[in-house]
Amino acid sequence: EYINLQLNPERNTGYGGPHAGKIWRAIYMENCFSGKLEDQCFEERAFFRLVSGIHGSTAVQVAERFNIISAPQKLSGDKYGADRWEFEPNLRFFVDHIGSWPDRAKNIYFTWSVLLRAFHKAHDFLESYPYDTGNREDDMKTTQLIQQVLDKGDCPTAG
Repeated sequence: EYINLQLNPERNTGYGGPHAGKIWRAIYMENCFSGKLEDQCFEERAFFRLVSGIHGSTAVQVAERFNIISAPQKLSGDKYGADRWEFEPNLRFFVDHIGSWPDRAKNIYFTWSVLLRAFHKAHDFLESYPYDTGNREDDMKTTQLIQQVLDKGDCPTAG
């Protein structure tokens, strides 16, 4: 089933505390990490940085859309869209989770670099893929957006 994530962006859900920590701890610890980062093999360190980058990117987006400051606006019918709300950022949350941790910011950059490289390695596949969201308008927009990124040029490290 196709789900438009633009209608439900990453944001503060109010879910936090020890339970949220347990989820991230499980993600880190159940993926073959063998203790201290210095003791890990290259692949484990790279995977740790990828997971940390995803975790950091999520924290940045939560900080950006932390408090809802308006009532949701209807998109059509009974559907509401989170992108139709107004949010205010939480700078303290950002500083506590990313801003005070340079390695987390570096891991976000690392993760996006790997994603961009993979995207460009899959250039031919992505260019010819028959995108089918179940909505013809969304299909055309998706195809155009993918092509726009692909047209920006080759990623020199994609090989």
